[in-house]
Amino acid sequence: MGRIEFWFSYSWEAFTYNGEHVTFRAFPNRLEKRLSSYQGPVVYKWEGKMTTGNHKGEDGVYIGQAGDLHGRLRTYRRGTQPSGNKYWREEFLLKGDIRLYILKLLSASAKFPGRWEGHDLKEKGLRLGLEGLLIMQERATRGKTVWIVNKDKESNEDADQ
Repeated sequence: MGRIEFWFSYSWEAFTYNGEHVTFRAFPNRLEKRLSSYQGPVVYKWEGKMTTGNHKGEDGVYIGQAGDLHGRLRTYRRGTQPSGNKYWREEFLLKGDIRLYILKLLSASAKFPGRWEGHDLKEKGLRLGLEGLLIMQERATRGKTVWIVNKDKESNEDADQ
């Protein structure tokens, strides 16, 4: 039997553009990296109050990861995946006061036959693992009071993809 023990501590920091924590609707079509508070590999969270649509009045949360934050933001603007970027944009990001937060990994440690310590989000496996754990935490702690966009099975079978 194998065993891995994994610990991490984190905080969510507001992603700012030109010094402001803007909503998705207020993002310019073309982001300039020099005006962004963060760029590069990332675990991120979109969160905010829904103002229109089926979830009006609810808080919505979507957690994701990317090797390049600016590239991922472009796909949210222009993506055409019916069960992915297009769905999230049309059913979530444009229907509320939805703002972007960046995971700040304060510390991380894994214990297995060797030991690992670090917080390099360049490793996709680490980003995917953190994303999954953070989604599970949202479901467990806020799932009945918040629309967890990652797993809206009734209207979007593939939202996790």
